[in-house]
Amino acid sequence: MSFSPIKHRCNFCNRTHDEVERLIAGPEQIYICNFCVELCHNLLQEEDGDELETEDNFEFELTLSPREIAERLNEYVIGQQDAKRVLSVAVYN
Repeated sequence: MSFSPIKHRCNFCNRTHDEVERLIAGPEQIYICNFCVELCHNLLQEEDGDELETEDNFEFELTLSPREIAERLNEYVIGQQDAKRVLSVAVYN
């Protein structure tokens, strides 16, 4: 009876430990290789870059006056009149 060692594989690309530089073990026998880590990292960086561009171009029109903003805050915040007044004007400006 010959002993054959278990060859762990990346759960994302199915490459064996021999085919990659590093194979990182996670919980419950989940593995990811350095190639898949790099691919995921690049995808996340691209998504973050897209979000930043979108956020910079985001504009909206505020249709509420400071008084209306304060009235809305009154529905959720009890007391704190000075803070609500300052916040309402700051949001409007």
